[in-house]
Amino acid sequence: FVQLLTWPGFIVCYGFLIYLLVCRVARALVYPMYNAVLIRRLERDIGNEAKKQYVQAIKEYAELIAFLNTIASGGTNGVPDRFLQQELSSRLGAVETAKANVLVPYVKTLEMQKSTNEGKLSCEVETVLKNLRELTIVQEGFIQSMKDLLEKAKEKDTGSYFIEQQLR
Repeated sequence: FVQLLTWPGFIVCYGFLIYLLVCRVARALVYPMYNAVLIRRLERDIGNEAKKQYVQAIKEYAELIAFLNTIASGGTNGVPDRFLQQELSSRLGAVETAKANVLVPYVKTLEMQKSTNEGKLSCEVETVLKNLRELTIVQEGFIQSMKDLLEKAKEKDTGSYFIEQQLR
């Protein structure tokens, strides 16, 4: 590595970079649609990754709802309320993380895209943006009510309070 820091090493590195540039220009001339194909492939890969993250976020919501449904149906007989509180707290944390890492960036990205396209998005994208905004608003209220419920349950420290509030 030290040998590359000399003038001959610098010239070799510089020559290699010039060679890569010439190859890139030659590829662009020979395959004029290569960049368009590369951009489409990149957009497709980003879209697939975004779908995976979105599905994971929805799974977190589904697990939270299934857990709350189990509590509401009385399927937690014999399970200590401390465990239920901890489980609910961890599931709420997972949902909040999913919101912060997935939903909010999607909304911001779509809003930025809308602002750069003079307020015009396709009908489907406009519907997705509207639904994501509504989901984040509803989720904020839901998570806050769940946190308030957990705090009240911890203050009272009675097992029945937690279950009674879930059944309402």
